[in-house]
Amino acid sequence: MKIALVDDERIYLDEMQKLCLEFAAQHTIQPEIFRFSSSEDFLKSWQPGFYSIIFLDIFMKNGNGIETAQKLREGNDNSLLVFLTSSSDFMPDAFSCHAFDYILKPITRSRVFQVLLDAQKLLPGNSRYIEVNSIFRSFCRTSSLPPQMPIIWISI
Repeated sequence: MKIALVDDERIYLDEMQKLCLEFAAQHTIQPEIFRFSSSEDFLKSWQPGFYSIIFLDIFMKNGNGIETAQKLREGNDNSLLVFLTSSSDFMPDAFSCHAFDYILKPITRSRVFQVLLDAQKLLPGNSRYIEVNSIFRSFCRTSSLPPQMPIIWISI
C-alpha cells in the first residue's frame, strides 16, 4: 500500500505516519509512506495511480488541498483521497472531488484506523473470495457418475 501524507504541519505528518505504520503492523501490510509538507512538493513528484491512498490537508500555507485534489482528478488519478482538516466547512467541496473520506483534526487513532480498514477493503489486490462453480455431468461422456450428478469445484 503506497500512502501519501500531505500536510504543512509536521506534528500531523508524524502522527499520521505513526498511525499508518501501526495499522500496517497489525494487518500485515507492507506500506510505503511518502511525506510532503506542501501541495506543491506533492504535485512535483505525483504520477497518476502511483499512490493507493492520499491523506491531504485542506488548509496549507503553500496550496489548497481542494485545488490539489481537483488537479489529481483532472489527471485521471483514481487514488483514494482522504481529507484532513480542522473544519467541516469544506466537506461539500471535498466530496465534489470524489473524496473517499474526511477526517477532522485533531486526528484520532480509531478514526484513522477505520478509514484505513475501509480503504484496504477497496484497494486492488486486497479482495479475498471463493468462487464456487458447478456443471452437470450430462456434458461429460467419460464419467461413471450418473448423468445429472453435478461436479462442484472451488477456485481460490
